[in-house]
Order: sequence, then C-alpha cells, then structure tokens
Amino acid sequence: MRKTGGTRLQAGMLSLLGLVFALLLLLDVAYFIHGSLELFPTQEQQGKIKGIAALAGFGFALVELVILTLLRRLCARTHRTRNSAKASTPDGMTGLKTASLRPDSLPPPARGPTESH
Repeated sequence: MRKTGGTRLQAGMLSLLGLVFALLLLLDVAYFIHGSLELFPTQEQQGKIKGIAALAGFGFALVELVILTLLRRLCARTHRTRNSAKASTPDGMTGLKTASLRPDSLPPPARGPTESH
C-alpha cells in the first residue's frame, strides 16, 4: 500500500519542522559560544546570555527529539501498513503469479550461432 497524501504531507511537515529546529539549535550554539554582540560586554551580561542560550538550546533539543520521535512513528506505521498489505496476498508477492516463476514454464535458452569449419 502506498503512502496517502495526508501521510506524505505529515511526514514532509515534520521533516521541515525538524530542519527548522535543527538550524535554530545550531544558531543557539553559536550564540552560546560567541555571546553578546556588543563590543565590550561585561561578565554579568555574558553569564546571562550563556544561561538563556543554554535554556533555549535545551528547549530546541527537546522539541527536535519530539519531532524525530513523531516522524519515526509515522514512518513505522506506514511501513507496517505496507508490509501487512504484502502479506495478505496468497503467494506473499505483490501481483506476481507463481506459475511464471517455475522453471518448466520458461522458454528454452537461446543458442548462439555455431561455427562451421
């Protein structure tokens, strides 16, 4: 069974959200490392910025984990549905007839040209 349009849309949206939050997390790490954009920040300002950046980074990482978990469940559900559809056919194959797979139903092998001396 193929993915429905709704499932594809959900997977696409979750992937896009995951990408957005991954970029936000990278920007937050850069902000944590480089600190304030002021020319001469005080140690107190730097400490506040590091605390806020660490808290925001934790939040972004948590949201990223939730998004990845939801995406994994969605893909597993789709995969499980696809496998159950394959298992429901009598021969376990999708649309192939078993008679065409027997060796006696195949044509004889073609013989190449023979050399005459």
